[in-house]
Amino acid sequence: MKFFTKTGIVISLLLVWVNVIFAQTYDELLKNTSGGKDITERLPSIAELQAKAIANSPTLKYIDTDIEVKNYQIKTEKRVWMKQVGVETGAKYGLFDNLVISEDIGQGDINTQTTEQTRYYLGVYLKLPLSSVVDKSSINAAKSEVEKVRYQKQKSEQELNELVIKQYYSVVRAHRSIIVKANAVESYRVQMLRAKMDFENNQISVAEYSRLNDMLLNSITSLEDVKIEFEVALQLLEETIGEEIKIKKFEN
Repeated sequence: MKFFTKTGIVISLLLVWVNVIFAQTYDELLKNTSGGKDITERLPSIAELQAKAIANSPTLKYIDTDIEVKNYQIKTEKRVWMKQVGVETGAKYGLFDNLVISEDIGQGDINTQTTEQTRYYLGVYLKLPLSSVVDKSSINAAKSEVEKVRYQKQKSEQELNELVIKQYYSVVRAHRSIIVKANAVESYRVQMLRAKMDFENNQISVAEYSRLNDMLLNSITSLEDVKIEFEVALQLLEETIGEEIKIKKFEN
């Protein structure tokens, strides 16, 4: 008789303990108390995760490289065009005919005079056909390609930010499910202790005992499923941001 009394007291205490834990967990998950015990208080912020995802994204790095290549192509096109325009200087020494104009009173004469001298010259040359001088379509096309790639980068960044938000809340949802289901498992375990005692005292049938046992097993299976879901969600988020996520510990 004493054994059953002690067992009943232990079971009653366990039931009270489980109910208190479940109430606390419910408040933590649904009301997000200021105690800092929810998973959102332990993860980096969404903005931090988005910044890391953008900084470590192979796709965005590829786009940046593509922009650099296209900018180099623009510079190359400009250099090719400018190479066809130049300045030429030189000097020539020899006999040159000079035009001499002499004026007497009421009469002017124009004559030529040959002298030995050195002449310097400076000139600009252009080797392109006139159509090439006017046509800069290749340069304009390259600039348009750069703008196109930049818009593509902005779109990729936006999609990456959206992906981080979705994966972040997948982690939060899975972790909260773990807490709820873990407490449900503890609750069923306590019920099974009571059911075992009642079954041994012929107070419940085999069918009722089996039903409670199945409920416990199902809750354990469900808990393992959400644990896997949490691990998958966390690893996918880590894959997106390109580094491991360190979950902060609760402060006492």
